[in-house]
Amino acid sequence: MERALSVDQSVFCSGQIGLVPCTMQLVEAGARTQTLLTLSHVRKVLQAVIASSTLANVVQAHCYATRKRDIGVIREAWRAR
Repeated sequence: MERALSVDQSVFCSGQIGLVPCTMQLVEAGARTQTLLTLSHVRKVLQAVIASSTLANVVQAHCYATRKRDIGVIREAWRAR
């Protein structure tokens, strides 16, 4: 479950995963697609709390991967956004 908490001008959010909104199922694709979908969800949560916020405002993020080989793909997807 996604969570977001706003304290002053800081937003703390957690629980973002690559779920397809209309089905609430994990996207059946690779790590890159899952990461991009997750980042889209993060962006929407940030904007819902503080309208002017973007991914560029993120100071720290934690990403958990189940396969070590996906880490480079995940990092590259983050850099692309």
